[in-house]
Amino acid sequence: RGPENVWGSALTGLLCAAASVQGEGSFLGISSDLFVLGYVASLATKLADTFASEIGKAYGKTAFLITTFERVEPGTEGAVSLEGTAAAAVGGLCLAL
Repeated sequence: RGPENVWGSALTGLLCAAASVQGEGSFLGISSDLFVLGYVASLATKLADTFASEIGKAYGKTAFLITTFERVEPGTEGAVSLEGTAAAAVGGLCLAL
């Protein structure tokens, strides 16, 4: 993953965090609690994606392309596996809770 992936992921969290501390409980008419939720959701999504990628590549037994359902080798760009999908759920829940 390149720097554009890092900036794309981090920028959402950064903007939500910055907006959550502006003003008296709201910014642009949106509650700061909603910005905090956006911040946590941004990081949880990134963690879930990382868990899915790394666990799916290492332990995925059967992987399929999400677009065609064609069976491919684990680690193929755009492929999903049961192991990687389960890891994504665990990763997202870890941070969300």
